[in-house]
Amino acid sequence: MEKKPPVYGIVLSGGGARGAYEAGVIHYIRSALSPPARTLPFQLYCGSSVGAINTCFLASMAETPEAQGIHLRKTWEALRQDNIYRRDTLALGKLLVTSFAGLTANIFRKPKAEGEAHGIHFRGLVDTSPLPRFLRRMIQWNRLNENVERGLVHGVSVTLTNMRTGNLEFFIHKHAEVSYYGLYPVRFCPIQWQHVMASAAIPILFPPVKVDDTYYADGGLRLNTPMSPAIHMGADRVLVIGNHDPSEAADAPIRDERTPQTPPTLGEIIGKILSSIFLDRLDYDLKQMDRINQIIAWSEQVYGADYLDRLNAMLSQRGITGDIASRGLKRLAVLSISPTRDLREIFSEVLKRPSSQKYFSSFEKTLLKLLDVDMHRGEEFLSYFLFLPEYLRALTALGFDDAQARHDDLMAFLSP
Repeated sequence: MEKKPPVYGIVLSGGGARGAYEAGVIHYIRSALSPPARTLPFQLYCGSSVGAINTCFLASMAETPEAQGIHLRKTWEALRQDNIYRRDTLALGKLLVTSFAGLTANIFRKPKAEGEAHGIHFRGLVDTSPLPRFLRRMIQWNRLNENVERGLVHGVSVTLTNMRTGNLEFFIHKHAEVSYYGLYPVRFCPIQWQHVMASAAIPILFPPVKVDDTYYADGGLRLNTPMSPAIHMGADRVLVIGNHDPSEAADAPIRDERTPQTPPTLGEIIGKILSSIFLDRLDYDLKQMDRINQIIAWSEQVYGADYLDRLNAMLSQRGITGDIASRGLKRLAVLSISPTRDLREIFSEVLKRPSSQKYFSSFEKTLLKLLDVDMHRGEEFLSYFLFLPEYLRALTALGFDDAQARHDDLMAFLSP
């Protein structure tokens, strides 16, 4: 029997402005690798938060893989804060009204009966009304879903957080012949700009987004690096691109900076909250996969090279179902690429340049004062939130360089 070619999936993490790093990695893969690795198609695209935006962009250009990298990098390097949120005088006035007038009105309003309309609600610090227009221009949504329907793309998954239940939900558009065996809540539908806008709606900063009759927010709240849908739609090899260097990992050693302890500012607290959202246990998941692959290898040494085939046949014959039993146990190859530098330091370097100050409007200056963000200590928060052109270019360059350093690994991984 002729061996089937492996099914490739790509998984992109969330991280706000840090999504530019992913564009740099993709640019290297699609422009600098040798054929056929350079043009090898991914069949499964999965993303969370800003990774969901990049994921859908790539899936919409699946028929022209060599163009994916250059166009994604150009899009990120041309991105401006005005594409994401309003920064004019009206936006500043709205921020002040919702922050102070809304709070005052809610303090003094009388209790309302159940179901009765309430006063002013806080939805988010910024007005993201420019973002839908940008997303509709950036991504060819009809082309994306056509690629799925004709089987060029096996499936696209976007991760959202249901703001009523707090549960993780996948919105997936898959080809009719592709099976899905996952246990997480899932909605099967064509992917549109509302889904990725909701997936990228960072709580507190951006307002939640209504999809159908439910409000959703950032998918990174529950799963920032969504490998699960790629695995449960049949991926054999998964490329994972993260947005955090090892020093930011949840279990990384604590740095002893020997600085005097002062109370954290609100900006620092928000930065830590964002890090807790976007720093998931990817390293733990990868180590677990390595352990499973090693157990399979040992089992084959004991029970023979056809061990997996016989095991999966037994599961089928006995009618055993479930995510693993239904799709069959198999080896899963994963290649993970993450920043080799602390992106907070890169942001800090950019911020020290005199040229960076021109990108701060009265809106940003007022917002940062309201949040008590110290420019010298708030790089954790700002590295997610501010889309400064020089910062984005530095991130795409780092992504390109990091992928170049993994050239041999990428060539081996992307060889059928």
